[in-house]
This record gives sequence, C-alpha cells and structure tokens, in this order.
Amino acid sequence: NRFGNNKVHFFGLSALQPGHDNFLNLSMLLELASSYKIHCPKWDNESLKAECLLLTRMLVRDENKNIKSMLDLCKLLHSFYPAFENLLTLTKIALTLPVSTACCERSFSCLKRIKTYLRTTMVNDRLSNISILSIEKEKARTLDLDCAVDAFAQNHNNRRILLI
Repeated sequence: NRFGNNKVHFFGLSALQPGHDNFLNLSMLLELASSYKIHCPKWDNESLKAECLLLTRMLVRDENKNIKSMLDLCKLLHSFYPAFENLLTLTKIALTLPVSTACCERSFSCLKRIKTYLRTTMVNDRLSNISILSIEKEKARTLDLDCAVDAFAQNHNNRRILLI
C-alpha cells in the first residue's frame, strides 16, 4: 500500500535490471515509457519490441555475459546507440531516479544549519564546500589535517602566514 502509486515505476525498473525475473518484460517497459510520456521520433511499441528481442539475443552470446547491473546495461546500450535508442532512454531515466528523498532532505537541513543570519554573504563555492564537509562528516573526520596543511603550504608559497 505504501508504494501503491509507484508500482509502474518499480515494475519498469525491475524490467531494466539484468538478472531479475522481469528483465526486458515488454509490457512493463511500455508502462514505464508511457508514465514518463516519452515522445521520441522513433518511439512505438514495435521498435521497443524489436530492441528487446535484439538485446536478449545479444546478451545470450558469450561476449556480453558481464552485464550485472543497470549501469553496465546503460554502457552497453550507449555503445550501440542507434540500434537501442528507446531502451537507452528508458535506462537513463531509471538511473537518474533518486532512491529516496532522504539524501535531499539531509542536504537541505544541513544547509539550514550552515547558512545562518551571520553567514548570509557567503559565496556559493564556499557554501558548497562547507555543506559537503558537513554532509560527509564521517569522511571529513578521517582526514589528516597535518597533510592538508602541508599540501596547502606547498601549493601556496606566497602566503604571508607561515604554516608550521
């Protein structure tokens, strides 16, 4: 019930996932395409059906058995772009869908803490760098500050403050 409105998207994503039981299921792919209102010049049911048939034959051959993820599938389809235009479009859409909104919400709440009233004149580059450090604080804590200071001192010899 929780994902009731998104069943078309989930089934369409499963039809683009190599190794899944629904891989290249034509009806699921057509529903996914219609939900995103894809209007390619060559878009129709027959061309998508032909692409699915051709791709299954191609994947059966020994040289293309290394397709394990949707990203690998996208790379393969991109290398044969004119032949798999519709499937490539659907795969690109599937790869750009966010998994959840938690990452977006986390970054916005982090920005709310960083950009306070006292920091309203901060330029975008500095704000972006500080927000990345705040979001990725587990990785930032593992950084060796002495190495960063030494690298900064070597790259900027003309600084007046000596970093010792």
